[in-house]
Amino acid sequence: MHSVGTSFIPVRMSFPISRLVQDLKMNLINVSARLCREEQWIRDQHRSDLPDRRHDDMEVLLKKHAKCFSSGVQQPKKLTEGYRLMHVASEVSNLYNLDLDHRRKARMLACHGTGYRQIVSDISEEFNSEAKVDDKICTWLRPWDLCCGVIQRENDKAKQDEKLGVLTGDCNGNDTVATPRTEIEKHARRDLLARRATALKQTISLSTDGIQILNRSLNAAIAADDIMTIIQSSSEAIDLVGGWNPYLTAGYLHLYQSAKLRKHAIALLVNALPANNPERLVYDKKFTVVNAGEEHICNELLSSMDKYLDRKSPSHSRTRVSLSDCPKVEISEDLLKAIKGSGRFCPEPSLPTDGYNHTAEWEKLASYLCSKREDTVFVSIGYIEEHHALYGSLLSAEQGTKVSKMVISEAQKAEWLALRKEITAWRTALIQQLILYDNANCPHLEAIDVSLGGLLSACESFVTPLMSGLGLGGPDSVQGDESILMNKKVVFTVDRTVFDFYWEGMSFFANAVSMSRVFSLSLYMRQDFAAKRIMEKKMNKTMGYIVDPADPTESKQLYTTFKRVASKLKCKGFSPDSHSPSSGEWQNILKSNPTFLFSGFGSMMNRVQWRTIAPLNLIATNVALVNDKIVSESTQRREANAENSKSDIELEIDRLYNAALLLSVRGVNTLVINQHGLSQESAIRVQSHLLLGLTSGEDCGGCVARWRADIERKSTSRSKIKSSETKGSNRLYDRLNPIVFGVGESKIYSS
Repeated sequence: MHSVGTSFIPVRMSFPISRLVQDLKMNLINVSARLCREEQWIRDQHRSDLPDRRHDDMEVLLKKHAKCFSSGVQQPKKLTEGYRLMHVASEVSNLYNLDLDHRRKARMLACHGTGYRQIVSDISEEFNSEAKVDDKICTWLRPWDLCCGVIQRENDKAKQDEKLGVLTGDCNGNDTVATPRTEIEKHARRDLLARRATALKQTISLSTDGIQILNRSLNAAIAADDIMTIIQSSSEAIDLVGGWNPYLTAGYLHLYQSAKLRKHAIALLVNALPANNPERLVYDKKFTVVNAGEEHICNELLSSMDKYLDRKSPSHSRTRVSLSDCPKVEISEDLLKAIKGSGRFCPEPSLPTDGYNHTAEWEKLASYLCSKREDTVFVSIGYIEEHHALYGSLLSAEQGTKVSKMVISEAQKAEWLALRKEITAWRTALIQQLILYDNANCPHLEAIDVSLGGLLSACESFVTPLMSGLGLGGPDSVQGDESILMNKKVVFTVDRTVFDFYWEGMSFFANAVSMSRVFSLSLYMRQDFAAKRIMEKKMNKTMGYIVDPADPTESKQLYTTFKRVASKLKCKGFSPDSHSPSSGEWQNILKSNPTFLFSGFGSMMNRVQWRTIAPLNLIATNVALVNDKIVSESTQRREANAENSKSDIELEIDRLYNAALLLSVRGVNTLVINQHGLSQESAIRVQSHLLLGLTSGEDCGGCVARWRADIERKSTSRSKIKSSETKGSNRLYDRLNPIVFGVGESKIYSS
């Protein structure tokens, strides 16, 4: 039997490609034509002379097909891809009770075909305040964005192949591959099948027929007791569908019922975690599986996994993984081997071989950087081929662009590879904690917080000397010339086993953000010895602020609290409704105050360029409150209009976490309340409690703990059912709206 390590890397399809081509031919070849017909149907149904019926018809359309969509049956042809997409977003939004912005999704869809543009235009007009989409939902639904373009390209290629005589038509109108008669036709046939296989992998998650094919293949393998096909089919379906799927339940149970195969079921369960979002296991377990009526299966797997590991792995055979500043955590050797074999992690100090490739993203990033015609500082931390691909793309994209590449020595490379192996093992332990402890309603998030903080501290000792070489870190590096990065682009990449991190890149610490509701952002460029030296000195009780009191009647409580704080502390700052601060004013207010408050009117990165903050040394700033909850409808409309004119990369930079990370890497002990999922009243109450607590000298952790205790205390006065629902809702809010603060105490001033 093959090893576990080779069983879960999807290297080939477990069923014939030709069968998939036949079964999914309608989805690949005719969708474009169907979209055109559906678009014409929409125009006929929603004529301009009947504006009052348009919105009602759209709602009826979604409600009419909601049941059949959630049950997974085939959609009626009149339900367009665009409306089905918005229905998914609305359904998920209602499920998680999110306050989301769908305009970003509309912009992303608008670039995929003329038919989608009309659909998006209709949705943007009629669903402006009702159907909204968040970044998380955009990530989950990304295959929908690619569907139209992939199908169109496949149509064009199929037509070209048909002209060359590679394809013939059968009596049913299905395309078949003709028998090759020459070497050229053989190569053309192989290329055609390869293109079709690639297209199927990209679109199979969109097709109910495709999922049913996977289900039939899995059932046939179970009936024949073909273990390897079960493992491969389940692994491929997880990779293509993106997580726990009700069609895969039979495969999990078949593997789990055999004691010899339970480790495969455990590995498949771990493999169901998307690489960029381990937290999805919580969602899959609590929602997808529950909705499919399979909650008992998931609970049985999770609860039995711990017993199985304890029985198979005595205490003397367990590997103890720890870092200097982290508590001791035990990790089972069996689970570690299973996770290694899943293909999701690369614990060995070697280049990744699981097909992970960022070439397209690197090229997009390189073209964007070079389009600005500015000097680029390229910092490569770790050893990975894609980094060199980006460097080459930068050099070839624009000859006039100066690129500075930082070369690490062989000794530093060896040190990094050793650290990488230790960090990977520690991340595995964190995954184990999330899997095992969360199922018992005991997530041990405090331990995870300390664990991740220690992980980042371990990286700091390696990264800081490298950054100091470029003048990006250290207390003395920016004192001589604070504009060292004002006219330069910075691309800062870290080996993907830790994080994918680049300034104007696609993702800011995506793995770390989803690891826990509480985590540390005090990392990399912060010099601990300098921070401790400053903390020992007496600090003035001052606060710098950039606050928008837009429509104070809507946020009277928060505005009143802020005025009380301002009267107690020596506050200085700006209200952008009367004065928009310049870059110099932004820098001055950040450097001269131990506390900084940004509140009330959307993303901080919409108001200040990251180049303004990047060259600063902010180790004297203890706390930065970044509260992005928009409390004014007029402000919300203004922000939405501004986002519509931005590129995809600019939208990534504007994310709240990026502002927090940017402040944190410059030395701030950052506290961020991400309030997208909170109501306006809750957001105001949270900010008020934190402001009052901080002015009394309480540390951030104490403020957060007291706020959580108040919520749970209020919930006990209700019935047990409501109390349980409220507690579960609060836990979900914590995951979707992480409260971020430094590991140590972060007071407004030292006593």
